[in-house]
Amino acid sequence: MGPRVAAAVGAMNLPGVQALAQHQLVPELAEPVANAAAVIFVDADVNAQGEIALREVMARGEGEVFAHAADPSSLLALAGQLFGRQPPAWTLSIPVADLGFGEGVSPRAEAGFQVALELIRAHARQFGHSRD
Repeated sequence: MGPRVAAAVGAMNLPGVQALAQHQLVPELAEPVANAAAVIFVDADVNAQGEIALREVMARGEGEVFAHAADPSSLLALAGQLFGRQPPAWTLSIPVADLGFGEGVSPRAEAGFQVALELIRAHARQFGHSRD
C-alpha cells in the first residue's frame, strides 16, 4: 500500500513534495529524511484500529545502527546523528484486511488509501516546501 500511496502522491505534483516508495526503511534514507522539511511514513497495517490519522514520530536512541531495516524513530535518530537534523515526522497506517498477494485491494484498504491521500494533501499545504 505504501508504494501505491507514494505513486499517487508523486502524481499530484504538490510543490516541494517528494514521494519515495520503499519496501523497508534502510540507513540510506537518513540523508533524504534529514533534508526534508517534514516526513510522513506510510504503511499498510492489518492491526490498525479506528480512524486513519497522522501520528507524530519522535527520534529514539542514538541512531542505533541497523543492518537492513529500521523503524521511523530509529531512522529519524540516525538522520540527526549523521546529518544534524531531525525534521518533524509522522506515521500514517492504512488499515488493510491482509498483506498477501492478490489482485486489487479490499474495500477497507481502498477507503484508507483515499483518506491517506487527503491527509497527505492537507499536510502538504503546511509543510509542502523543501528545506533550503
